Amino acid sequence: MKKKQQVELDEVYARKLQEELNRDIDWEMEEEKNKAIAIINETPAHKAAKKRRLNEEAEDVEELKQHLEIMLDEDDDVYIEATSLAKNVPVMDYQIIYVNNKPQYKIIRTDDTHQLYA
Repeated sequence: MKKKQQVELDEVYARKLQEELNRDIDWEMEEEKNKAIAIINETPAHKAAKKRRLNEEAEDVEELKQHLEIMLDEDDDVYIEATSLAKNVPVMDYQIIYVNNKPQYKIIRTDDTHQLYA
């Protein structure tokens, strides 16, 4: 492609981008204008109604919290046997073993089990 053709393509693309940018700016300005008009047109009666509605919702939430109560069931006969996740098995000994010329640690515990760590 020659330089002139590339310049023409770039100009066309730049014009398209500029038009899109202008449309976005116009849209944002229209939104801001609509918000400003809505705020101006909002009367004290509307504001009072909003506050009243919010207060009613807050009262409803408080009422629900009062009615929501966790009841303990004394007849619950379910027992769970659980082992501690922080079970600590003491280390009795360790050895360094070379596997494929790479050192690995063999940890030997008091219950005669072992595990290899790289």
